[in-house]
Amino acid sequence: MFILDGNSPVLRHQEGSPARRIPVRVVDDDHKEPDSVPAPPVVGASSGTPESPAQIDWKELALRLQAEMNNFRKRQEQRAEEASEREKERLLRLFLPVVDNLRRALEAEPAGLGGDSPTALREGVHLTYHELKRLLENEGVQEIEALGRPFTPELHEAVATVVDPVRSGLVVEVVEPGYTLNGRLLRPARVVVAA
Repeated sequence: MFILDGNSPVLRHQEGSPARRIPVRVVDDDHKEPDSVPAPPVVGASSGTPESPAQIDWKELALRLQAEMNNFRKRQEQRAEEASEREKERLLRLFLPVVDNLRRALEAEPAGLGGDSPTALREGVHLTYHELKRLLENEGVQEIEALGRPFTPELHEAVATVVDPVRSGLVVEVVEPGYTLNGRLLRPARVVVAA
């Protein structure tokens, strides 16, 4: 940031380092430099004389700014990736009730028809259900296998318990399946647990 210190501008840099004041000389385009001023040294040329402290400070400042820009870019890329993952998770979570309703439609036996009677409607629901499940699996969504497994509070939500000393602590019924997205919980499985 440039500030005026009296009549001369000063560069003040504060981010990531103690505040330093570096005097800056402003030259107009119309203003000609006197001929007695030596030409600026070429970067990388070795004149045999050590660099002045001002030159070293500028190089240090440039390196710090470059490192800060690289870190900023990396943070922004990470934030964008995290935002994309959150949006994907939100969108896939919206599909879960559709999958549940299609599953329920397949489980419900049509009125007046035997369980073996395939109908066009039932086949359509069946195909839609499996296509949607495949789409979710391709995006990294996996159904949590809960039936007959030990109850885990991180993956299951107990909605009821039943007395069964033989299968105590096991999931005996899945009311609503749970899902994970790339290993992260998307929705817990709602289950009945034996006590």
